[in-house]
Amino acid sequence: MTKITKNTLVSKIADITDLTHSVINQVLNAYTDTVQSELVEGNQLMLHNIGKLEVKERKERTGRNPQTGDPIIIPSKNVIGFKASKPLLDKINV
Repeated sequence: MTKITKNTLVSKIADITDLTHSVINQVLNAYTDTVQSELVEGNQLMLHNIGKLEVKERKERTGRNPQTGDPIIIPSKNVIGFKASKPLLDKINV
């Protein structure tokens, strides 16, 4: 498995398009800012042929301290959930 950095992604998009690295960087920054602000507002993002991003609440629960075994309360928090679309799942499960 290879980790793709933002610079690598910019280069790959530049190879496919006639856009400069600077323009692609601006677009990616605007995209990530928009995704973050929409999730903060509680909106779902439906990304065509990729999937759905949404904020979910993880409820408070009881866990155990791994060192002592004592029960501890794990507080509730918001997490980001992702559900892949069928076309994406079909492509990765060829």
